[in-house]
Amino acid sequence: MDPTEKGLMRKVVAGWWIVFASAMIVIGALGCASTTDTTDNGSPGLASDPETDPAYVGLTLEPPASSISTIQLYRDPDEASLPLIVVGTDQALVLEFDLIGKDGRPLRIGFKHFNRRWVDDYLQPVEYMAGGIEDEVINYRRSLASRSNYAHYTYSFPNASIQFKRSGNYLLTVSDPGTGAVMFQAPFLVSEESSDLAYELRAVPMPGASGLWSQPVVYIDPGDQFGRDLFDWGACFVKNTRFDLARCSSRPSLFEAPYASFSLEPRDSFEPDPDFHIVDLSELRRGVDIDDVTHESTPIEVALVPDQADLGGTEVSFQNGQSTVSGSVIDVANPDVEAEYVHATFRYIPYRSQQADGDVIVTGSFNRWVLDAANRLVWNEAEGLYQGAILLKQGVHAYQYHISGPRPSSSGAFAPESSYTALLYYFDPVIHVDRLIAVRSRIAP
Repeated sequence: MDPTEKGLMRKVVAGWWIVFASAMIVIGALGCASTTDTTDNGSPGLASDPETDPAYVGLTLEPPASSISTIQLYRDPDEASLPLIVVGTDQALVLEFDLIGKDGRPLRIGFKHFNRRWVDDYLQPVEYMAGGIEDEVINYRRSLASRSNYAHYTYSFPNASIQFKRSGNYLLTVSDPGTGAVMFQAPFLVSEESSDLAYELRAVPMPGASGLWSQPVVYIDPGDQFGRDLFDWGACFVKNTRFDLARCSSRPSLFEAPYASFSLEPRDSFEPDPDFHIVDLSELRRGVDIDDVTHESTPIEVALVPDQADLGGTEVSFQNGQSTVSGSVIDVANPDVEAEYVHATFRYIPYRSQQADGDVIVTGSFNRWVLDAANRLVWNEAEGLYQGAILLKQGVHAYQYHISGPRPSSSGAFAPESSYTALLYYFDPVIHVDRLIAVRSRIAP
């Protein structure tokens, strides 16, 4: 926490206690009933349905083409960094990905601005970008000294052709110029960093749920910088770069007046993720994450150590929900084009080996967390687990098991560290656009 943020938090806390003492008298006299003790379906302590709860955003990404793998989008030079740049600076984002089993060819990339909830704001391109909104991705190299055939692409922006005039939420789309087919999509942020805010995570218990949930809260001093109408302000919160699962608050609280705060309702807070994992494929040998390796196969086959839902993850490595390749693989000179692709067999043991009522799909940083039916695991009745092979590049990847339908119960014994990012927005009534004012991140279980 920087000195400015610490100062603001101290002022907020001091003001909070004054108001709190007065409020307790009123609450004691009138009584108070929470409006967030149950979900829409009446079940206490469970997250609401993203399709019906207004806290959730409207971002749906196209599944990557079957020939696309290892999508990375980060702020140069840190592969594990949030895909965020500040407008008007020399910061740059780097996009890297592989085209599997084919010769490289130029691809097209396009950019689109969205509002804070990832809904089309119908701005004209000239309103948010300088120059064009499309460019060619022509920087690619064939794989070298590897059993795997792939072309590695690198694209850095902003550049001479692509520049951003407005802050906010952006989505890039890479497509095949020949057919127009979408190859993949990836969200990123352009911030102004023009306002101070304090940000904290509260650990809150949820009735009927195991573990403590993380409730993010931001505090701001609106002042006269933009406007005094607090309903033009709002905050959204993202966990491990999962922009598709972001949750927003547009209702300000003046409990800490003259400061304003935005927080999620308890039921919309972030539940513990015992099924969030890190797999280290930087070295293809038996170890903590790898149970067995078959080097004689092409691609190399890797059997991963089974993940147990009742024990949760035990990883301590923090990836911000991102994949790392060049910073992780050390047994080759140039991992971008020399690292191997392997068939990694995931094995997932649900709580008490109870079969789920729906599909179990592996989603992760390697495909930008898109839910892809091609990564569905198959139930192995004899062993009481789910299993399936996914083509992965050497490196370190974050991943999670998505279960459709009711999940088998889990003890939720352990949840590894995650990144919680707060995004502060201001709807500018003059230009009718959501401006991304400031971004802060915290690391917590």
